[in-house]
Amino acid sequence: HNIDNVCIEALSVNFNRRSLEAASSNVRKLTNLIDKAKESDAERLRQEYERLVQGLSSTGVLGNGEEADVLSNPIHLPDDILNEAVPGNIRKADHFVKLLDLVVKHLKQRMRVERVVKETPLAFLHELQNNLQLEAKTLQFSYSRLSSLMRTLKIVDLEEFVPISAVADFLTLVATPKYKDGFMLIIEPYDPRTPNFSDPIIQFACLDA
Repeated sequence: HNIDNVCIEALSVNFNRRSLEAASSNVRKLTNLIDKAKESDAERLRQEYERLVQGLSSTGVLGNGEEADVLSNPIHLPDDILNEAVPGNIRKADHFVKLLDLVVKHLKQRMRVERVVKETPLAFLHELQNNLQLEAKTLQFSYSRLSSLMRTLKIVDLEEFVPISAVADFLTLVATPKYKDGFMLIIEPYDPRTPNFSDPIIQFACLDA
């Protein structure tokens, strides 16, 4: 496969219970940040709308009639207009973060093994498609989508989001066709270094390693 050692290390991803719990925590934080971004954009539109109404009133374009009352009441600003104020990449972010949440939960479930399990990336993808209705094409851009989302949300502390970044990286590798050969998903019920202690590990490993 002509993959040197640096590439082998870069293309190998490991998870344990702690890293997946940290990934779940990242998902919750991302969800909160997305909600705040939506509120901020909707509030900005409301303020712009109120300034517009005040401007129309002060210039006499609006009278004191029913029309003025309707326009000056922010409650009458329709939800679809408020939603439109939220950038598309933030609206889509909701679905993407839910996708990551589903995958993290699925990986936690897959960790419950009593013996070593090995499967190909293709078999794992089929499982995601059948159980979670997730297509490989959707998953292939997980890492770049997460990076883009974090830039949009202006996240500075990238270190904090390493666990969910690893999940996105894993999904991109698993779903990229050129990595379907020479790689294997390995689930072990314990770390080989501590065989008497239950500490399951999921590895996406290069067989050339």
